[in-house]
Amino acid sequence: MQKAGAVFLSEQGCGYASLLVMTGPHRGDVWEDLRPMDRGIEPTGHDFAHWYRRWLERTERQLAT
Repeated sequence: MQKAGAVFLSEQGCGYASLLVMTGPHRGDVWEDLRPMDRGIEPTGHDFAHWYRRWLERTERQLAT
């Protein structure tokens, strides 16, 4: 899935997705696609580095169990 100027990062469940903005003033920021609950696409307030560290920590915890 790709929106103009953004790429898909991950599925969050229930049709929600994380998107990485690739162009424009929000380049490098992660936004959430919340259209399944009629909220549109909203900024998370985090950049890709923050999103990736959180994803990596969750993945490491899941693999440890």
